[in-house]
Amino acid sequence: MKPPRPPFLPAVLLLASLTAPTGAQVRLTELLAVNNGGLRDQAGVPQPWIEIWNAGQVSPVSLANYRLIHGGVTWLFPPVRIMPDERMVVFASGLDKKEVVSPLHTAFRLAAEGGALVLQNASGSVISTLQYPALPADSSWGRDEWDTATVPLQTGSYTVPSPGERNNFEGPGMAGGVIFDTPSQAFSAPLTVSLSTATPDPAAEIRYTTNRTVPTAASTLYTGPISVSTTQMIRARVFKPGLLPGPSGARAWLALHNTTLNFSSALPIAVITPFSTTPPPNDGDQISWLWLWEPGADGRARMTDPPTLTARTVIDKRGSSTLGNPKFNLNLETRNDADDDERDVPLLGMAAHSDWVFHAPYDYDRSLLHNPLMYTLSRSIDRYAPDSRMAEVFIDVTGGTLNFTGTSSSTSDYYGVYNVMEKIRRGGKRVDIQKLGPYDNSPEARTGGYIWKVDRQDSMDTGFTAGGQLLAYYYPKERELKSPQRAPQQQYLTDYLNSFNTALNSADWKNPETGYAAWLDVPSAIDNHLLNLWPYNVDAFRLSTYWYKDAGGKIMAGPVWDFDRSLSSTDGRDVNPSAWGNGNWPEGGFFAAHWWKRLFEDIDFYQKYIDRWQELRRTRFSASEVNALIDSLNQAISPEAITRDTARWQRPKRAWPSPFTGTVYPASQAAEVQRLKDYLQQRANYFDSQWVGPVTVSPPGGFVPENTAVTLTGPAGVPVYYTLNGRDPRSSGGGPPIAEAQLW
Repeated sequence: MKPPRPPFLPAVLLLASLTAPTGAQVRLTELLAVNNGGLRDQAGVPQPWIEIWNAGQVSPVSLANYRLIHGGVTWLFPPVRIMPDERMVVFASGLDKKEVVSPLHTAFRLAAEGGALVLQNASGSVISTLQYPALPADSSWGRDEWDTATVPLQTGSYTVPSPGERNNFEGPGMAGGVIFDTPSQAFSAPLTVSLSTATPDPAAEIRYTTNRTVPTAASTLYTGPISVSTTQMIRARVFKPGLLPGPSGARAWLALHNTTLNFSSALPIAVITPFSTTPPPNDGDQISWLWLWEPGADGRARMTDPPTLTARTVIDKRGSSTLGNPKFNLNLETRNDADDDERDVPLLGMAAHSDWVFHAPYDYDRSLLHNPLMYTLSRSIDRYAPDSRMAEVFIDVTGGTLNFTGTSSSTSDYYGVYNVMEKIRRGGKRVDIQKLGPYDNSPEARTGGYIWKVDRQDSMDTGFTAGGQLLAYYYPKERELKSPQRAPQQQYLTDYLNSFNTALNSADWKNPETGYAAWLDVPSAIDNHLLNLWPYNVDAFRLSTYWYKDAGGKIMAGPVWDFDRSLSSTDGRDVNPSAWGNGNWPEGGFFAAHWWKRLFEDIDFYQKYIDRWQELRRTRFSASEVNALIDSLNQAISPEAITRDTARWQRPKRAWPSPFTGTVYPASQAAEVQRLKDYLQQRANYFDSQWVGPVTVSPPGGFVPENTAVTLTGPAGVPVYYTLNGRDPRSSGGGPPIAEAQLW
């Protein structure tokens, strides 16, 4: 994980909340008048500050000519934009700084003795007010965000200020937490749920909701045990006069049909409940709940056991050509109980995070193994790719109790075998690049990190043209990078990619100091290309192709993503293992896509590519290692789960005649597994036949007795050259051997 940048970043982007309060879209949420040792400005000085929240969930808001008023002074915002659910910090220092690419400072200083702070929109209407008293140094004053009034009633002091983040629930000014006596679980008979305050207090009261929203002072008052007879989520909160409401607690209970009471699996079982008979949206977040059961001591997972993990979540469908599949793919994000911030969880033993993909192998990948196989191969050569686990998944969209029909019936909640995967995200355990804040605009800070892709544009995005092609922003998101505050970052990335493309096509393009290699990490590019070429990924380099750049670093290729249409899939374009091209790039197949065409015109790049392939063929890409990996991944799916998935979706397995043994495998999972093994080795053999083979050294390198005889064996009919000074006997550019080279 990269070290954090200095703590003057005054805005944090949080993911959109489904339960955001109504009222003015932009409002005051927190302020701190006496700052002795907290948040510092760009000069490193602690300053009073004001936090403003865009409670909208879709659209950015221009703050041009919005006004902050305090102590008789009116200060106008410059033309900055505040993103959906962004909490922007403005320093109330009196320094009057309005440069949009740097942290803002008002012309007034917040009065230590207290006062009123007013926010007006561009038309002069008052949209938010905070009246605050004199406070101890380094204590802030704020509002409960679910109090949506222009002049909120639920305000109080925070002993742990949270500038740029959601107001917390810590300190003596909070009403405290709520306790549920019944944990989240599945059930078949009605339950009774009792609530209590974490700290007994006769002046406190609990209010709760069953519609999945955060309770407010107007929500149902808890007076006694609550009966639960259907799948349901309850959110509850403690209120006490004179204090801010405590954190919202949330629990959910899953009603089981008699067909799921005896259901068990050797795989983990995941149940996703959207509390609706409407399928998840194609874009946007649907409130949901996740239950996970992992196999116990007897190797079986059962929904009648206590779940190993439960979480409040939001989901939506994902995919492009697969978006309409009845077995659909899902984005899933885990959320806190108390608010709509992300909650990192170690899903199925993977590194803790909040963003996940439930990938649904359906038509193209009959083996269910394509993505796990290629991601694991990528990680095995030290190139990050998403981690994944297999699970049997139920999605509760039929209404009523959770059922299992075991057939292709549309009334079944059973959705079959899924690859539960990490989503591509910035972070120490994923794409390990520097976090890029809104004001990281210095010459050094704006160099990264970035993630972009060659792909179809996300909803409402238009992409950007750089490096000679149309690209899509990924991190930061397009709407963030196109805000005025980030203009230097947007320009930097475009300029960097254009400079790389210029160097790639210049007269001196092969110069390692000034040519393309000064901008591109060549080893990462080679590995990424091989990982797409070998399985014959027909979408490679034109779709689902990711690139990234860390602060101070070069362009990196990856992570690899989406291998549905590869590995002898049902797509058809990948049927021939003995071919370079896939029809999408008629000039030369995989070697003609965008930057790749020029790179492969450099004989030294191509030689490094061949060398890397031959190195990997002796290790991670050897037949023995790859076949063992395929077997290991297949063994992680139980035969019964495969049978249930096939019965549910009627996507039969295919027969396979092995080209190596002549054995005909009847249509089965075993046939699909053998197809993967044979196809990869057929393709590897084709690669080997197209390139001059490597030299074999006997004995291999290492410690040997003095005067040991060394034998060099090359391909038949090919002269072998060697050196004794450690230099490569091959000359740059494919010319004759270097002067020191000796003929074996």
